[in-house]
Amino acid sequence: MPDGVGKDALMDVLEGISAAEEGRNPPCGRTHPLAGWLFQKQVPSLSAANDFNPDVHLALHRRLQQ
Repeated sequence: MPDGVGKDALMDVLEGISAAEEGRNPPCGRTHPLAGWLFQKQVPSLSAANDFNPDVHLALHRRLQQ
């Protein structure tokens, strides 16, 4: 895949979906360390502090509330 805008996010999605389909924990994400967990049935707990992508962090908090 060529470098470009959105490549890191796309790779996080691809790795997250692959991990979910294979029943394993996702690797550390590029846009957020827990980005791959968005595709898992369970999301690990996370702190309120965020030095990474705020959109991914917010989506993870929303998943915790489900």
